[in-house]
Amino acid sequence: MHLSRIVTAVLSLAIVLATLCCCRAASAGEAVTVDWDIVKRAVDVKAYGVNGPNMFDPNAANNATYLSGLSAITQQRGFIRLHGWGMVERSDSNNQYWLNADGTWNADKIRSALAGAAGAGLIPSIMINIPSGPGGGNDYQDVDRFVRAAASLVQIVNVDNHFGVKYWELPNEREAGFQSPGLTAAQAATLISACSRAMKAKDPSIKVGGPATAWINVDYIANVVAGCLGDIDFVSCHTYGGDGSASDSAIYDSAQAVQGAVASLRSRLSAISGGKYLPIYVDEHNLAWQGTGRIHTNKEAVYDAIVLSGVITGGGDASMYWHDAGSSMGLMDDAFRPYYTSNTFTMFNTWFQGSQVRSSSSNAAAVIAYATRSDTANAVCIVNRSAAQQTVNVVFNGFTPTTVDRYQVSSAGFSGPTAIAWSSIVGSGLTVADNSVTFLIARPPPSATLPVITAQPANVTVAVGQTASFGVSATGTPAPGYQWQRNGTDIAGATATTLTTAATTTADQGATFRCVVGNSAGSVTSAAATLTVTSISGGALAINCGGGAVGAFIADAYVSGGTTTTNWNGAVDVSAVTSPAPATVYQSERYGASFTYAIPGLAVGASYTARLHFSEDWHTASGQRLQDVAINGTRVLSNFDIFASAGTMHKAVIRQFTATADSAGRIVIAFTGVPTSVDDSAKIDGIEIVANVWTNRDIGSPALAGSVTSVDDTITVTGSGADIWNASDGFQFVAQPLTGDGTIVARVVSMQNTNAWAKAGVMIRAGTAAGAVHAFCCVTPGNGVAFQRRTLADAGSSHTAGSLSSAPRWVKLVRQGALLSGYESADGTTWRLVGTTTISMANPVQIGLAVTSHDNGRLCTAVFDHVLVTPSGNG
Repeated sequence: MHLSRIVTAVLSLAIVLATLCCCRAASAGEAVTVDWDIVKRAVDVKAYGVNGPNMFDPNAANNATYLSGLSAITQQRGFIRLHGWGMVERSDSNNQYWLNADGTWNADKIRSALAGAAGAGLIPSIMINIPSGPGGGNDYQDVDRFVRAAASLVQIVNVDNHFGVKYWELPNEREAGFQSPGLTAAQAATLISACSRAMKAKDPSIKVGGPATAWINVDYIANVVAGCLGDIDFVSCHTYGGDGSASDSAIYDSAQAVQGAVASLRSRLSAISGGKYLPIYVDEHNLAWQGTGRIHTNKEAVYDAIVLSGVITGGGDASMYWHDAGSSMGLMDDAFRPYYTSNTFTMFNTWFQGSQVRSSSSNAAAVIAYATRSDTANAVCIVNRSAAQQTVNVVFNGFTPTTVDRYQVSSAGFSGPTAIAWSSIVGSGLTVADNSVTFLIARPPPSATLPVITAQPANVTVAVGQTASFGVSATGTPAPGYQWQRNGTDIAGATATTLTTAATTTADQGATFRCVVGNSAGSVTSAAATLTVTSISGGALAINCGGGAVGAFIADAYVSGGTTTTNWNGAVDVSAVTSPAPATVYQSERYGASFTYAIPGLAVGASYTARLHFSEDWHTASGQRLQDVAINGTRVLSNFDIFASAGTMHKAVIRQFTATADSAGRIVIAFTGVPTSVDDSAKIDGIEIVANVWTNRDIGSPALAGSVTSVDDTITVTGSGADIWNASDGFQFVAQPLTGDGTIVARVVSMQNTNAWAKAGVMIRAGTAAGAVHAFCCVTPGNGVAFQRRTLADAGSSHTAGSLSSAPRWVKLVRQGALLSGYESADGTTWRLVGTTTISMANPVQIGLAVTSHDNGRLCTAVFDHVLVTPSGNG
């Protein structure tokens, strides 16, 4: 006997002995425990799905036997994923091909195929996968062609024929490393983003996901999501037990490993998604990727039950069997008659709905447990993955039924329901066959009501260093419990109706908070509330003095002394000020003989602009209220009279000063009343602190170096350069970074006439390269106001003429997503739109003041004041 055969024989004997030992230990009685009152998570109604490639064929899709079988398997709940490579094959005659010979979609064939699903009430369950471009399986790298084909299919299905298919997925198993050359994660992200935007332009109600990887490739999927987070609505991947040659135990191990892989993917998605919840769909699974003797047997049912339950337990949302019908590996045979193993899916879709509750097994290497509860039933799935019959000790905590209905998928076929007295299970245990799936269904459920949320958490805005509080209210019987989550992850110990955070930091900006409210009837999840943490490092901090949070203004904070009040609820005239606060800010106030705001968290020695908002809402004449204001010990206003400055009551006045953060990183603003015959109190309505993070540089190749100086509110910019025009610019740029949306306002007080086309104005730019894309609203000495832009890097520029005004003139640029708008004004109050453009610019952009002499041998000096950059916080 050859040595290799001896080794093989010894190993085989060892495996047999190990198996026998394992079975004897298990037969002594494994234990399954279900805690009905401990809700883990809600179960998606579509969680237990199937792939339906036969639905591409109008003959099958309109076959009553096929539709009846599919409806029984899914119970018109579970996903039905339309995937098949024939979809993108070209043929005018093959019924399973959705493309014509010329590569266009066959609208008549598509309409006929989906009409069958619509008639059977299956459309809400449909997910359409577009596996590749219209050139077939290898056509996935031509993004433009893929995008056109995907958008065209949405047009046919949902716009022209009104089928309302909600879920769309692309591509299918095209990742690099599995396919050659395949798509890198970045390429897949680009493809998904482009397709999602084009498809949603046709039907904004749809959900678009991917990348449908061949296995649960956590790193690849996470990198794809990071590249298309704003455009992807769910993630998808596949799992198979191999080619069918492995042992039963190895195949079952691969199924159990799915739970951990999904949990790892959920953790990665939570870390990168910024609070956005992305469902995970394992939308192809089977114990083998090809026909094997185990398919259509009880061992297939064991594998399926382990995967279906493991995906949910691991944090996924749905798993879908490959596939609907076919003698090699379908849930139905070639005549569309369901195999008995399909009852696994029928049972899951019928009973395992509502909420997953905690379940555990004493030996998951032999017995696996999964449990849910809903208004319909309390349901337990017990999988015996061992090769021996088991007697399982079943323990229920929080619910005691009188009887349960037992169903079972085993080598003997499908059986049930069989009514069993609960007392007999408690006394003698539950007998489960080897390689079987047993279902225990208890009906009716306990007399409890699902919680109803009566007050949702609200968005909260606080300043850095403050705490934030969220609240939720709910009803339910029994009284519900509460579990708060941050960015979709449970917060330890946060189980009350209110949640108060620790002192906030800039890392808390944009975090979302929601509450899972649950009782024995199930659980519901509140709406997510967003925490906004205002920070000087983000550009601006605004305080509603004496009032609550409104718009970008946080509630009154960082103050000692004084009293708060609201004396006026009517209109406030803001016509005389630039960038006023919301009207509500001017209606509340802090007042008193003396009080101080000490605003912390600033960069020591850094320069800031302090904007003080006033409106007189009590005194009716000049001289009745006078006050002094000091910033870091230096008086900036003396005997300041709000009424005299405004000329009337209820009219906004703004005073603006440059301030430097002290050695403690603070700006301290002290208000002191000057006694008069009427009043001795100071007052303030609002405070804004804006970071002065300006840097200056020459862009392009000016012959003479530019410069910038500033005194109080005035900024003087000197620049040379040939022009800001055509494919390359030359100018002096005084700018700061901006992330997200924002606005810049400035008044061009004066400028030298070095050329009729010399330019001074406000600019938003994608960088400092001479050919960078940008938008520019400027004043010229001889050609009036202009809105100019370059929408493609190193390409030509475009021009829209404004008025023929020269300095002094106000200009403004607004960024909202990719939309940029330029305005001009004579007084900084009434604005006229000059022009708009659309430019996609990655964050951060540069926003600031630009000056060019239009004569590369000369310097042009321009004077600006009332310069204000206001970030909108939508980055």
